[in-house]
Amino acid sequence: MGTTPAIGHPVRTAALIAAEDEATIVASAVAAGFEAAGIPQQARLEILARSGLLGVSIPSEHGGLDASNVALVEICAIAAETSATLAELLRYSFRRAGGDP
Repeated sequence: MGTTPAIGHPVRTAALIAAEDEATIVASAVAAGFEAAGIPQQARLEILARSGLLGVSIPSEHGGLDASNVALVEICAIAAETSATLAELLRYSFRRAGGDP
């Protein structure tokens, strides 16, 4: 991840996930720590934003993975095993991006 200036402040860019199996691995890793005690909600959202998971349903011509609906459902299921909140955030993101898990 590099940094890109935005409105005068450097911000970290999100990771790019290149394959559906990589997306499930990332989902497991994010889910494992998403509900950890003592992590503020803003930090959780930052972890999700940087993970690259929000881009897996974006069409490839726009820089996303364009994951299949089956993969999107699997990602949500992995998240739901640990965090209903994370699964709901992902489901909503995938639906808004054009997927419909």
